[in-house]
Amino acid sequence: MKNHSGLKKRRFFQARTFKKVKRVNITTNRYNLHEYAEGTLGVGNIEQSVKLPEGENINDWLAMNTIEFQNTAKLLFQLVQERCTTETCPKMTAANDYMNRLLLWVDELTEDPKIFPPMENDPFPKHFKKYVAVIFKRLFRVYAHIFTCHFRDIQDMGTEPHFNSCYKHFLLFVLHFKLLKKSDLEPLKVLNEKLLKNTKTQKKKKKK
Repeated sequence: MKNHSGLKKRRFFQARTFKKVKRVNITTNRYNLHEYAEGTLGVGNIEQSVKLPEGENINDWLAMNTIEFQNTAKLLFQLVQERCTTETCPKMTAANDYMNRLLLWVDELTEDPKIFPPMENDPFPKHFKKYVAVIFKRLFRVYAHIFTCHFRDIQDMGTEPHFNSCYKHFLLFVLHFKLLKKSDLEPLKVLNEKLLKNTKTQKKKKKK
């Protein structure tokens, strides 16, 4: 997974605007990490997929996953964006505009080369994890809004299992790396407890 050529290569994230997902550069270590994560998710082991692979750089892992979760949040919001109106979201009448601005703000942060250096071997900022934590706090609001205001829409589209799987992956990741506090996750407390309980049950079954 390491680059020993001595040449600087671009990290996998590329500049883009909301409604587009970041592409992966197949020549980079980040892409290898991306493939590793996809592989562990592919066998259904979400809990294992969040853990840092042995011998890899924690900042590379956090950066790669930040982009992945950012893209997922965008795609999930796009599913309900047309249904996000003042009628469907009476308690948050500007929800559509807010979510768009939130995701654009995340775009700007992840595209800032001083925070997410685009070239391999360029250093990450000293407090990179704090920037990541702020991004995940914002992305959680996307999940919270979809679950509280558009879950019926998700069910009607038949994407509830996918939504739950995506959110479970997000939840396990932020808990594993302590990116969010329990108080940050309070709006989805019931769902969180249900998903975590299911995870513990599955682990017990595997041990038998």
